Amino acid sequence: MFELEPESPVLIAYYRDHLEQHNGIADACGIPRFSKYLLRDLAQFVPDREALRLVEVVTRMGDFGNTEELISMRRAVSRQLKSRGVKTPRGKRTAPGLREFVERVAPVLLFLGLPLATGGRSKLVLALQLIASELDLRGDPRDELRRLRKLKIEREQRQRLLLKTVVAQALRQLAPYPELTPGEYLPPR
Repeated sequence: MFELEPESPVLIAYYRDHLEQHNGIADACGIPRFSKYLLRDLAQFVPDREALRLVEVVTRMGDFGNTEELISMRRAVSRQLKSRGVKTPRGKRTAPGLREFVERVAPVLLFLGLPLATGGRSKLVLALQLIASELDLRGDPRDELRRLRKLKIEREQRQRLLLKTVVAQALRQLAPYPELTPGEYLPPR
């Protein structure tokens, strides 16, 4: 999955085919369901009841409200990366579960038709804030959306630069005088 791309239809079909099974697992693990008030508020953004159930199942599968487990998982991953010599970037740390929540739920909401926008009153941000407040996640999902959007723009810029480089190399190979550098001219005959 790329940053801030709508979820793949194959994965959405998998979630839809296994809604009851995943709900049963989440119930057995004691992961709470969405409240009727949250479902009512989310219906403003996602009017289809089946789509609301899909968002609920995806959120429950992540168990983003279990901050202790998420902190221990982050520590374990950090230790493994350090043992392999990978340095993690320093900077502002997000609340446990918030980054994972936005990375998992935002693509599903994008697939369901919510427009990608990071403004404070956008449908995507409001839906994420409603769900995050229900899960007691600290922090603002807008910050994570902005971070993911920045990563998406950087990836697209790298792809464009790579394409330009490949095209320039191909054109150099097709030139009648490949030993000339750009800007040089052929001597008059």
